[in-house]
Amino acid sequence: MPFLSVYINFKEELFKKVKSVFDPLCVKVYLGILLLFNFLIWLSVYYIANQVIQKLVVLHYNVDFGANLVGNVGNMYTIPIVGLVIIAVNFFLLFFFAKNNDLRVVAHFLLATAVAANFFLLISLVPIYFINFS
Repeated sequence: MPFLSVYINFKEELFKKVKSVFDPLCVKVYLGILLLFNFLIWLSVYYIANQVIQKLVVLHYNVDFGANLVGNVGNMYTIPIVGLVIIAVNFFLLFFFAKNNDLRVVAHFLLATAVAANFFLLISLVPIYFINFS
């Protein structure tokens, strides 16, 4: 029985912590923006992958050297996965570094960084599209 009570207590404390982290409005707004950006990244990669006829695509282009990274179409799916990892890591850090009195400050720092990273990942798909289809 002691194991069961420890499990129930842990579950209740974890639920309280998750609820306290997701309670502020700024976290909800950031979460909505992050999910929207990541959905757009997945949608863009799926669209580009379906439009490609050949097996290889140019994944990176440098002005000095030209196409310096050519890979399989499936390699493009690492971009939205990186976005999801950034979101997960920042929420993980938010759970462990946030105390009740400074939750909003930590949330703004971590989640604004995640929004910026996902925005740049979304923007990075534009040159991939133009290089492969123009």
